[in-house]
Amino acid sequence: MRSKAKEVINKIGIKLNVNEKVDNITLAEKQMVLIARALIHERKFLILDEPTAPLSQTETDKLFSIIRDLVKNHRLGIIFISHRIPELFSICEYITVMKDGKIVSENFIKDTTPNKVIENMLGKSFDIEHHKQIKAGVHITQSP
Repeated sequence: MRSKAKEVINKIGIKLNVNEKVDNITLAEKQMVLIARALIHERKFLILDEPTAPLSQTETDKLFSIIRDLVKNHRLGIIFISHRIPELFSICEYITVMKDGKIVSENFIKDTTPNKVIENMLGKSFDIEHHKQIKAGVHITQSP
């Protein structure tokens, strides 16, 4: 079992001691172990739900490199769930936006924009300049 684990871990470019207890490895390493396990069991799809939330940028970059390799070289389908719009445009080929449990849009990434995705998520128009003003604390409302 350990030799197979070592083979798969090396194949996807992870540096990890297969003799280490899972309790003693980082969260990022635990995620990599789960990905390796999917390969060992020859899964056809992998669902990653907010996988970058606890990761540093370096760990995220490594995860994206592994995801790209899995899709290209291992023919593994990936469902990548995230609210981080730039990540979706960096890693995904196709995007489905859901709101209140219903699909509101489906597009190839190349056929949409981050603003359109945000509008679909919000269910209304999104004005980036207005958002920047609110975030900066300069939003002024007039009283009637």
